[in-house]
This record gives sequence, structure tokens and C-alpha cells, in this order.
Amino acid sequence: MSGEGKRGTWMRWALVAVVVLGAAAAFVAYRDHWPRSGGLVQALANEARAANPDRATVAVILEAAFSETRANASRWSGVFWGFSFAAVALSAMAGLVLKLETLPWSDRVRKDVGAILSVLSALIVTISTNGDFHRKWQANRLAAAQIEDLSYRFLRDPATDPRRHLAELGRIQLQRQLEIVGAKGAELPGAAEPCETKAE
Repeated sequence: MSGEGKRGTWMRWALVAVVVLGAAAAFVAYRDHWPRSGGLVQALANEARAANPDRATVAVILEAAFSETRANASRWSGVFWGFSFAAVALSAMAGLVLKLETLPWSDRVRKDVGAILSVLSALIVTISTNGDFHRKWQANRLAAAQIEDLSYRFLRDPATDPRRHLAELGRIQLQRQLEIVGAKGAELPGAAEPCETKAE
């Protein structure tokens, strides 16, 4: 096989490696379909059929907010860690290509493949950093944990006005959006005050 033929073959293998890494990242990104907190979701679904219309309404809202936030956290986690692992793998492959002399490549092919892998690794890191994938994952993860805690308090305290929990849910959702856009700790005018968080 000629040098150009070998070069084309290994370029195709490099492309296959990138596609495999991308598929693995996509699989992790959409793993939110795996069951999580199924008991809580089922309990809220049961409460949604309660005779008290206010309690049923709040249960529906909490279940929807919790499921959405957990799904978003899972997606951003998959995207962030998928990009991170892909960048590390591509960078390591670039080093191996340039250093391993046992590969049946010419110096020209070795340098080209190594350069392509290095550029792809740098691009992935740049996209992940500029896209703030890590911050978006953390903001959704923390919001999901707060909504989960709020939901448990809602379920164990049936005597009080159920709509009071919506004020805290609104605050959690607002804070999540502020953290996603990089305004952590900021408060908008008219932000809802959290309701009582401690159980007796």
C-alpha cells in the first residue's frame, strides 16, 4: 500500500475513533431514562390524585419540576463528562501516535494524525469551557436535590396549606436560572422568600 493509501486508512480510523467517542458521550448524556428516585415520583403521582385540589395541583407541579431538573442534570452531566473524557482520550492518542515508532506510518502521516487529534482535543476543551457545561450540570443537580427535599417535606406535612410550597419552588427555579447564566448569589426584585425548611 502506498504512503497516501496508508494515510487515508489511518485518517478513516481516526474519524471512526471520534465517532465512537461521540456516541459514548451521547449515550451517557441521555442516561436520564435510567430510573432514579422512582419512589418519590410515584408518591407525588399518587398525591396528584388526592381529593384536595390544591394538594393535587402542587403534587403535579413538584413532580414535573423534579423530573425536568433531574433530566437536565443528567444530560449536562453526560455532555460535560463526555467532552472531558473525549478530550483526554484524543490528547493521549495524539501523544501515542507521535511517540510510538512501531506503527507502520511515515513521519508525514504520523504528524498529520497527531495534529488532527490534538486540534480535536483542543476544540472539545474550548467548547466545553465556553459553554459552561460544568456550571449548568451543577446548577441543575443542586436544584434537583432541593426540589427533592421540598417534595419530601410536602409529602410528610399534609396538614398545612400545600400552596405555600410553591413559593420555595419558585425560589429554587429562579436560583437555578441565575446560576446557569453565571449570576450565582444574585437575587431578582420580588424573588419569593423560602418557606420553612426545618421539620419539627
